[in-house]
Amino acid sequence: MAEAKPHLHREGTMQVTAKEGIDYLESEGKTKLLEMQGLKDPEPAQNSLKRDGTMAVTAKEAEQLLGKDKPDEGKAFLKRSKKGN
Repeated sequence: MAEAKPHLHREGTMQVTAKEGIDYLESEGKTKLLEMQGLKDPEPAQNSLKRDGTMAVTAKEAEQLLGKDKPDEGKAFLKRSKKGN
């Protein structure tokens, strides 16, 4: 009887070409292109900036939008704050 030949797994031409292309772009330092094409996951950027809390950000946004016009500092607000003291 004829001996069974081992079955070798071969990849198609397009898969091999794609892998070689990715390897080539990585070796040339073109990782941004691979990330843009969705062929590689982007590396998370390390953020060394301090983040403000939600209330601090909201307060800054309110100050930018309202400027000196602060509606809570009207007569009614001043009356309530004097009663509390």
